[in-house]
Amino acid sequence: MLLVTLVLVMKQLSNSRVLGAICVCLSLAWNSQARAENAVRYSDAATEAGGTVTVDVVLENDVAIAGAAIPFRWSSADLTLDSISFVRDRYQGDLATRGSRTPDESQMGAILIVSNWPRMGWLNAGSGVVARLHFRVAESAASQWALIDSVYEPLSGGVRRVTEFSDISGTRVIPAAVYNGTVTIGHPAGQALISTVPERLEFHATRNGPAPVAQAVSIRSIGGPPLTWVAGSTAAWMSVSPLSGRAPGELQVSVDPAGLEPGEYSDSITISSADAINSPVRLPVALTVEAATEMIVTPGRLEFRNVLHGPHPPNQTLQLQSSNAVSLAWSSHWSSTWLVIYPTSGDEFGQVSTGVDASLLDIGAYNDTVVFTASGAANSPVRIPVTLVVDPTASAPSSRALGQNRPNPFSTYQNPLTSVTYTLEKPDRVEITLYDVLGRPVRHLVAGEISAGAHVVTWDGRDDHGRSVASGHYFYRMKTSAGSETRQMVLIK
Repeated sequence: MLLVTLVLVMKQLSNSRVLGAICVCLSLAWNSQARAENAVRYSDAATEAGGTVTVDVVLENDVAIAGAAIPFRWSSADLTLDSISFVRDRYQGDLATRGSRTPDESQMGAILIVSNWPRMGWLNAGSGVVARLHFRVAESAASQWALIDSVYEPLSGGVRRVTEFSDISGTRVIPAAVYNGTVTIGHPAGQALISTVPERLEFHATRNGPAPVAQAVSIRSIGGPPLTWVAGSTAAWMSVSPLSGRAPGELQVSVDPAGLEPGEYSDSITISSADAINSPVRLPVALTVEAATEMIVTPGRLEFRNVLHGPHPPNQTLQLQSSNAVSLAWSSHWSSTWLVIYPTSGDEFGQVSTGVDASLLDIGAYNDTVVFTASGAANSPVRIPVTLVVDPTASAPSSRALGQNRPNPFSTYQNPLTSVTYTLEKPDRVEITLYDVLGRPVRHLVAGEISAGAHVVTWDGRDDHGRSVASGHYFYRMKTSAGSETRQMVLIK
């Protein structure tokens, strides 16, 4: 429970507004010399039975960080963790440091380095020792190699104990690679330990999209002669190559998301060797399949009315968006000369102005379809019907007009409010209600008698009870005595 508490405290601090507020003051730390990766390394050490031994914990961070959560374990019951000391040479400002060890026989411990409120601190980008693990060796310990590595076991409540850093902006948690250390006790011979770098693989793919790039795993023999190994996995969506080899060596891990629904998938690769005392070793592999990007064009159709030989009707706006906040390049085409669209293409989704020119048309109804194409959108192309009616006399003007919210998509983190404009030609009773994708009311924005003219109402991303709502697509509908009109917006947290 103590390890869970330490990691949760770390995550809570990394998301605090206090850390976000000091990021400007610490901007110089972001410009420090970067390393190749974010990692924790445990040093190698040697000792005799009945002695003591110290293992250095080296932290390498390629950006300035506000802290680190470093759980660890050791493979031999002949080692007892007596204490954890901290080296403060790299600290800027004031950081709290804590270490713990489990009271049972699970041979696990944890280090937590966090900013110490109210005197904040951080670690500049770089490399160096941040802590030392002090072990006592049993008098009866046989000659052996003991491995110091990381902890990945899932805990109650879905919490995982993983090595991770917190950046000084307080906006993200940075996973860190772990490089094992070895404690040599006595003078072992003929024994070896299997070690893999990295200790965990993560893949991300899009449903029905291409397979992600294969990842390499380095297999090493620690504390003994080179060893032979075999590897395999039972997951149908994962493959390894080669299936056997000699350490030191390397294998390639590939995943195929074909046929998989959006979601989280996990399995492991088993690496076995008759020459290794810690065989088999299991390498966790996680695959995240995300929903495919779809292009959303609103409204779903356009209608224009034009008086014969009269002025052009006002332009209407089409809003191009994506289903998952991924913007794609797009283009459009249509057939009729009376249809005018600008822009006709773009590098990212946005607004498209649509108008008509009926100056050469006779009385009647005219139809066309605007076809929007976006490479990478699963539902491309999207077709929007457009109707133009040319009348001998003017049609009755609409008594309402509902505008597209701006900004859209909007983020409550960057832009706490989005604005919705609406116009009434005459006083009327107006209801503007926000709905989720299941059609359930979320927030009643307007309800009452409203005067004629242009009006603006804002939404702060909360429901009628003041609770912050989830990211996703929402619809807002305006109802007046003349009818209703609906538009869509996207909220991103």
